[in-house]
Amino acid sequence: MRWDDVKVALAVAREGTYQGAAELLRTSHTTVGRRIAALEARLKAELFDRRDGFCQPTEAGRALIAAGERMEEAIGRIGPRLEATSDSPEGTVQITTMLWIAKRFLLPELPAFRDRYPRIRFFFCTDVLDYVRMAGTDNISLRFELQPSREEVEKEIAHVPFAAYRSTSATTPPGTWVSSHGGRVTFRPYTWIAEAEGDAPDLAVLGTDAEFLVEAVRLGIGYGYLPMVLAEGDPTLERVPGLHPRMRVIRALMEHRSLDSPHVRAVTQWLETALGGLSVEARPAAQ
Repeated sequence: MRWDDVKVALAVAREGTYQGAAELLRTSHTTVGRRIAALEARLKAELFDRRDGFCQPTEAGRALIAAGERMEEAIGRIGPRLEATSDSPEGTVQITTMLWIAKRFLLPELPAFRDRYPRIRFFFCTDVLDYVRMAGTDNISLRFELQPSREEVEKEIAHVPFAAYRSTSATTPPGTWVSSHGGRVTFRPYTWIAEAEGDAPDLAVLGTDAEFLVEAVRLGIGYGYLPMVLAEGDPTLERVPGLHPRMRVIRALMEHRSLDSPHVRAVTQWLETALGGLSVEARPAAQ
């Protein structure tokens, strides 16, 4: 159990609302809700009873809060000693990833990270097909299927469920799909579509951003395999019957030479926490 996750639960318990916790932690209301949902899923227990806009800890929540307060006290005792014996990590890290991940999941978590590590700077590159490498940076690429080069190592960061969706308001032409990176046989969404439609699926629209593809599906341009964290619960979308959710793994690709750098280690740990909310329960579609 990560301290960063427990800290969110403590903030909700003390402030009584997600909004109050978000203001305390300098993040967004939706990020707090997503982090609590992910924590409840991992613990398989409901932590708060939400009534009339307020959050009251359940029995499981009270047990977690008690443990969290002990963790907080221990961190408070050891923190000054660590600060006295080590310098704050310093360096510039390039994060190469998809726009929707950077905008929805990383930027909201960045203020709190910068409060803790003010000497770590970032360059975000969201052009995953033809990205520019900024000189003097340590690059971390967050990708789904891309394999590491000989100079790189990979680390699993998050498991992301995808499901097939269609529009609830527009008529979608049968057998027509939207996708990204069409034609790459190693690219998971393409192989899933090919399984459903045959070796030469009708790809009406291709794009590199998941939020763009969500909008294309809403408009009825085609069916689409979309991240469930973006599409599930959207009243303008519904699951395609008979096609079950699939899982993709986001991996961080890093150069061997940067693995032992304190600022790279700090960023890698932050990425695991910030992207924990990408995983939602992959339920079968309603028949």
